Amino acid sequence: MSTFDFPSNLPSLPPSGQPWPANVVTGRQVLDDAYLRALQALYEEDSDAVRYRILSSNIIDNLMPILEGLETEVSRDWVEDCANIFGPLVYELQVAALGAEGVERENIVLLAPVTEQSTGKRGRPAKRIDPQYLKEAAASHRNIKLGHLAAALNVHRHTLRKRLRELGLHKRFDEIDDADLDFLTRQYKAKKPTSGLRYLQGHFRRYGLRVQRERARHSLRRVDALGQALRTHLAIRRRRYKVPRPNYLWHCDGHHKLIWWGIVIHGFVDGFCRTVTGLRASTNNRASTVLEVFMDAIQRYGTPSRMRGDRGGENTKVAIWMVMHRGPGRASFMWGSSTRNTRIERLWVEVGTQFARRWRAFFTRLGRLHKLDRLNPGHLWLLHHLFLSDINDDCAEFQEEWNLHPIRGRTTNDQSPADIRFLGQVTEGVYRDDPLDSIHPDAINRYYGVEGRRLRRSRNQTGAGTSADDDIEEDDREVQPSEQERLENQIQGDLAHNIRHQPVKVAKHRSPFKDDELEQHFLEQLEVLLSDHGVLPEDYGVLEEEWEEEDYPEIEVFRPGTKGKELSIVLPHDIWFPRAVRWAQGLDFLSRCLEELGEDSDSHSSSVEIEQPTNGESQRPSRKKQSPAIRATVPIPKKNASRGTKSASSTPLMCSTRSRKGSIGVPGDTPSPVDLSMPPPTPPADGTASSSSATPTPTFVHSGASPATRAQLTPVTPASIMNLGRLGITIEP
Repeated sequence: MSTFDFPSNLPSLPPSGQPWPANVVTGRQVLDDAYLRALQALYEEDSDAVRYRILSSNIIDNLMPILEGLETEVSRDWVEDCANIFGPLVYELQVAALGAEGVERENIVLLAPVTEQSTGKRGRPAKRIDPQYLKEAAASHRNIKLGHLAAALNVHRHTLRKRLRELGLHKRFDEIDDADLDFLTRQYKAKKPTSGLRYLQGHFRRYGLRVQRERARHSLRRVDALGQALRTHLAIRRRRYKVPRPNYLWHCDGHHKLIWWGIVIHGFVDGFCRTVTGLRASTNNRASTVLEVFMDAIQRYGTPSRMRGDRGGENTKVAIWMVMHRGPGRASFMWGSSTRNTRIERLWVEVGTQFARRWRAFFTRLGRLHKLDRLNPGHLWLLHHLFLSDINDDCAEFQEEWNLHPIRGRTTNDQSPADIRFLGQVTEGVYRDDPLDSIHPDAINRYYGVEGRRLRRSRNQTGAGTSADDDIEEDDREVQPSEQERLENQIQGDLAHNIRHQPVKVAKHRSPFKDDELEQHFLEQLEVLLSDHGVLPEDYGVLEEEWEEEDYPEIEVFRPGTKGKELSIVLPHDIWFPRAVRWAQGLDFLSRCLEELGEDSDSHSSSVEIEQPTNGESQRPSRKKQSPAIRATVPIPKKNASRGTKSASSTPLMCSTRSRKGSIGVPGDTPSPVDLSMPPPTPPADGTASSSSATPTPTFVHSGASPATRAQLTPVTPASIMNLGRLGITIEP
């Protein structure tokens, strides 16, 4: 605790015969605001060394010139009084920073891949370098220069080169001619047209291909000269950001650009090296989901010492976990605005340009051309089933390529995030403990068995009031699940004042089927149907005659916000048109199945009566209000392929897939039958029931499916799934 008695505010301006000038009043207010911020940090228990040093430097570099300027406007005595307050404050901040660094340093251990070995000869002992470490440093996906590696290991580069030669590790570039290199570059640019040189290098390293930077630049210039010029023109200068070591501080946030379609991307970034430690797309924004992504990240990269996030409720469980396992009163989770979360906010720009904007443009196109209704929960449920795994594949691919791409900067030396992290473990150290499965003793001492409002500790105290100089006995009690829940509740109550808003809600999505068994069967049949690439439905914008122009559009223009400028996003045909076909096939099949079950897309059942066909006529569902029917889907091995026909040997129950406005169905011209059941069994001649005759087994059959696809469709037991009466469909004899 400080021995200096700091006042609550700086002295007021001395009385004057006339009002003080505006600049004098403003200068005094700036000094007082900065003084209060520094004083608050000094007495808070969750500040760290970095914050203390920033506040101390701000007083010396920014406030002292203002105080000197006020000396010419205000009395010298007033200026000296303020200086006598700021002087001890700077001293106390520096002492607090040293104390916090000492506590932090006790938990840091430096890796020691270099050992000294006596040879029995004259001279200095020989330096031996861990062979496994050298093999990892010289791996094909790394780009660590010999001089930087020698400096990190504190050995001469000649010694390092000798050890590499002894292990047969040579940094050679792969022999690949310009034509093949341009082919790989063209393939990558077709998939990611907005990516530049450094992402291209990361792509090569991801697959173990060593290519000189100049060769990669020339290849990119030959393939995409205009794009390279545009990216250089749009470059933005960034301010410096510094973190002491790997896993010292992680940043977390959610990317909400796909939230209209019920998808949120959660990410975690190491502030030291910019390594993306976690990135996953999910269909909700719950705190438990964010915690799952975090737990996957620490399994791979270790536990961070501190975490920074915004004040959203989705960060609650991660904050509780950090306080529980890293300890309270040490800024284990730092809450703040997005402007202080620069590492992850900057990453979202890259996520958007590399893949998220294309998904946003694609979903916009599905709504514009292919009947997607983002306000329909059933549509979003199908959308997630079809494309969520693809989005997560893009997340994983981006994470790998980002972590391996070289970073431009004064201190990075074109090293990748993975390289910076690798060397930082030697130069800056790693944390000694990784409390993945243990509860921090301070958390147990502070919260365990405490009811009601807890007491706040003073500075330089730990746990439940123990002096920082005293030894703390290790508490190895096992926390039972019920006790752990109470511990979490205590921590959550302590953190509640940091949360400003509940988690942002995603668009509603739910399965249109009433039971899980029916849903599972639909998904199984859908996968079989989607494997038949020759089936294209009509009136969904995927047939050539339905396109507005001669070719399917490769550019989608959309407006990100109500007042934002329009963006033109390139959607390569080979990647995005098959996905549009996939969506059209899935929506068409879902519409037909729901019509057969008498359900609209909003999961409300509609009354449909299906009559047995007579005299070879197919029955039609009767409704109070008729609406246009859906047109039949067609297999199109050729442009003018003939439509599928029913078998004359059976008379299945048929239903034309008519739809009302607002349902999943799409209006068309002619009824399109969907087989719902097998032909009814023929009763025995004597009128008695036959024990050997099986109950007809209904199944979803897409009328446009090929014979091979039809043969793969599996039957469903009517008693367990197709209870037509329960689903609101009546069959009249």
